[in-house]
Amino acid sequence: MKAKVKMIGRSLVYLFVLGVVMGLFVAPLALGEARISVYLSLKNPSVSHVWFRCKELSISQDGKEWVTLRDDPVGVDSSKVANGQVLLGTFTVPSGTYNSFKIALEKAALKKGGKLVLLSLARRELTILIFPPLDLKSGDSTCLFLQWDVERSVEEGFSFSPVISARVQSIPLRGELLYVTCDDIDTLYVVRADKNWVVGSLGVGRGPKGLELDTEHNRLYVVDSGSRDIKVVELSTNRVVDSIMLPFVLEPTFIELSPHGSGAYVTDRKSNYLLKVNLSSGMVEKETELGHGLYYPLYVEDEGVLAVSSPLSQLVYLVDPADLRVRREIRVGSAPEGILAYQGYLYVADRGSNTVSVYSFRDGRILGRVNVGFQPRRLVGSGNKIYVSNYGEGTLSLLLPGRLVVFRKITVGGAPLAMAVCERRRWLYVLDRKAKRIKVLGLTSERLMATIPLGGTPFSARVLQ
Repeated sequence: MKAKVKMIGRSLVYLFVLGVVMGLFVAPLALGEARISVYLSLKNPSVSHVWFRCKELSISQDGKEWVTLRDDPVGVDSSKVANGQVLLGTFTVPSGTYNSFKIALEKAALKKGGKLVLLSLARRELTILIFPPLDLKSGDSTCLFLQWDVERSVEEGFSFSPVISARVQSIPLRGELLYVTCDDIDTLYVVRADKNWVVGSLGVGRGPKGLELDTEHNRLYVVDSGSRDIKVVELSTNRVVDSIMLPFVLEPTFIELSPHGSGAYVTDRKSNYLLKVNLSSGMVEKETELGHGLYYPLYVEDEGVLAVSSPLSQLVYLVDPADLRVRREIRVGSAPEGILAYQGYLYVADRGSNTVSVYSFRDGRILGRVNVGFQPRRLVGSGNKIYVSNYGEGTLSLLLPGRLVVFRKITVGGAPLAMAVCERRRWLYVLDRKAKRIKVLGLTSERLMATIPLGGTPFSARVLQ
């Protein structure tokens, strides 16, 4: 019996260590630690098809003492990088100022005539200068970008001497940007919508969840679930400039802004509290305990109500935005989550019954339910279409406003959760919790156009446009 216990204990330790190495488990940052996500892209569109494998990545503050980022082999294929980015990993390092990055090479090859031809290595290690240096403070989460010049890396067709440069992040202040929270690594990623590239990241508390943009006041509000507050990000500098404490709550998750950005509504599915927060004063003006497992809030400006879903109560509450009194209870399915107000209707994604309920504000009743897919969780509208993410089967269902049938299904794979639309670029961003990626769907073609790798599990997203 003792031998079996020992074997089980050793197995668990082995699985834990393996999980840490493979990135399955993410330990919270300790005091004096920071995170860094390392991305690689190509300097120019490459004609040559070159592949190399590195056996170790490390970083240094003085070029003498090195911090190992990863010591398991990772391959880079120029044909797969193409016009995108590859993520070499997200790593925890001591805070400090880093000026050198090192790649230990194992092998390289050139593809000719459909076959890989091994190249000789001109050097086994490549040390790259980081300038300006990468300054990491405790709790930071930032990006380092490597750029590979493929054509200059192959000498005379048989020798490989990689030409790679490094730069720290520089988040643009203008243009369309996608903001994505990753709650498991306490990080907010920023993506350029024109290229669909990650351009930077911020460390945001302990478990960032829902977020909302207020461009009029140059603010991004992020619910920090672990710290039980709202982190205030200044959009012009992409810095956390303030935090608003949230009393009464245990695990705040989602946030919704009032039409003019003066107030916010925050839900907590553990304490069942709905809070009304004055963003100017940072004070909670109203609070109410509502239902069970309070979830998604949505301000419906045309109707002058706040809709809030409650999966455990199997209800959507229509609440007075001023005093938080319940005006109406709408019984929908068995586990309502995401909600969307669109063209006079309220759409409710019910994860438990695999349906979307359609409620008419004008008639004050449920018009019907649409069978969409396995575990529908979020909805978003664009043009004359409504997209439903079916978390349990890796698909999106397309609905047309007012109609009680699925117009089309699109396979995206993984576990699609939140979605966000960039209207100008005609992109639909789909957060894949399972693959830790953002799937980019063309709204015109309704095809997958790109994938954006992330260092953590994406939870929520908003587009600045």
